[in-house]
Amino acid sequence: MDYSDFEQTLQQAGVTKKEFAALMGLNASTVTNYASRQVPRHLAVVAVLCRELNYLGSDFRKLVAGVPKIEKKPRPRGFQGDRQRALF
Repeated sequence: MDYSDFEQTLQQAGVTKKEFAALMGLNASTVTNYASRQVPRHLAVVAVLCRELNYLGSDFRKLVAGVPKIEKKPRPRGFQGDRQRALF
C-alpha cells in the first residue's frame, strides 16, 4: 500500500496518523517516515481492519487498547568512546 492510500484508509477509519501510531505503540514520526516508500504490510492490514470496523460501527480503539503492549528493549548505543581520540 502506498502512503496516499494509507492516509485515505486512516481518514476513512476516523483516526489520525498520530493516533494510529499511538494505538500501534509507535512513534508518530515512524508512521510519517513511510511517506517516501511503501507502508509495511502489517500496518496497512491494521489500517484496513480499523476502517472496516469503523464502517461497521465497532469501536476498534477499545479492541486495540485491550491488546497488551510489549516493552521494547532499548537498542544498543553506538560508539561509546572518545570521538576526538585518534583511532590508530
